[in-house]
Amino acid sequence: MTTRAPGRLIPLAGLWLCLAACAAGTEEVSQAGSLQVVNGTTYAIAELYVSPAGAGTWGPDQLASPIAPSGTFTLTGIAASSYDFMAIASNGITFWQTSSVSITAGGAATWTLLQP
Repeated sequence: MTTRAPGRLIPLAGLWLCLAACAAGTEEVSQAGSLQVVNGTTYAIAELYVSPAGAGTWGPDQLASPIAPSGTFTLTGIAASSYDFMAIASNGITFWQTSSVSITAGGAATWTLLQP
């Protein structure tokens, strides 16, 4: 009578689950869109907020560092839907807002900030 060592199938099953999850994660990322923010102002942009269109509340700041004047920043991994965006200058007073921006799966939207 031949016996199998317990646990030999578990690592293989775990490997297959990991591979399936990784493949699913790749598909989700490829289905996401992005937003490129172009800073066409003389202000540094210190904060960038995203909200589902019409929600009336903002999510967390999306910037780890300011967007320099004439600089760009691309926010990736955005689920396909419609969003509102708000950018705030480093002076804390000047801001820009755009509403109902359509983000499509695999697409890239651009928002250019202009001097007020």
